[in-house]
Amino acid sequence: MVREENSTLQNLLKESLTQLKKEINKVKEEIYEVQEAMESMEDGINKQLYDTLGESVLKQEWKSVYLMAFKKNGTPFPDVLAMNIRTTYDLNVTMTWCDLLKTQQLQANLLLEEHIKDQFPLRACAGYWGARLLMVRAF
Repeated sequence: MVREENSTLQNLLKESLTQLKKEINKVKEEIYEVQEAMESMEDGINKQLYDTLGESVLKQEWKSVYLMAFKKNGTPFPDVLAMNIRTTYDLNVTMTWCDLLKTQQLQANLLLEEHIKDQFPLRACAGYWGARLLMVRAF
């Protein structure tokens, strides 16, 4: 009788351990996915989002090398624009994007889209999301 109880307890422990291992592996996979997503973020640019945008706007003409060129040449614009906005409106350097007035944010989004229109189709983004992502990082 005691052996049967021990055997039953051992089986229950094995099942519980197996279930815990499955849950741990699931959490590890989720952590890995988050880490991959974070690694794909470089300088505030999510490669997949911008690659998808380029493909949808330029169709067959899109090449991944365009994204690399945009990251190299286009990403300094938001930083310069943020500095210009701070100077123009005499804003404190500690102010963030959220501290700007909506009209200032709109102006920054429009200026950024205008300045890099030949490098990347940010204007195709609904609600200025592409420009906004870059400007948030710049501030």
